[in-house]
Amino acid sequence: LFLTDLESHEVVIGKFAVRALNPFLALLAMLPIISLSIIVGGVTSGLFWRVALALIATLWFSLTAGIWISTRSWEAHKASGATLMMLVTTSFGLTILAGLPLGKYWHGFLHPLSLPSPATCFAFAFEQNYATNAATFWLSFLFVLLAGGAMLGLASLTLKKSWRDNPLSDRKSVV
Repeated sequence: LFLTDLESHEVVIGKFAVRALNPFLALLAMLPIISLSIIVGGVTSGLFWRVALALIATLWFSLTAGIWISTRSWEAHKASGATLMMLVTTSFGLTILAGLPLGKYWHGFLHPLSLPSPATCFAFAFEQNYATNAATFWLSFLFVLLAGGAMLGLASLTLKKSWRDNPLSDRKSVV
């Protein structure tokens, strides 16, 4: 890998594609089963597709967060822990801070903080919230996708600076 003429963004996109294939195919396999709830009743097709989009956006966000964190870490267990912490913070910390659990009592100036959160995307996918504020769902969906794209870009920049490092040349001679 290090002897090829690959650019850092090609490495990041390749790693992302390999890591995303299995979860994406598993999600794709679950969608027909979940869609049975439309036939049985109680779930509209609009709700089904909004939840499916929220699941895809959440998968995108979590995978790109993992790629970005892993480019900044040398140890796998620290990268896993940092990724989990980032996902919990962005998913729940931002929405709690913005007042999402308070329902209709939004704090106007803190509301934009909850938009890049996958939890906001899910909360506004459901009929009762979507009927009153559809724009929040679509903005949150867009911001989650953009945040994932930004993390892929940051991973590429981070990797560009560090992937061809030669740690042996940095060591001092013992002799």
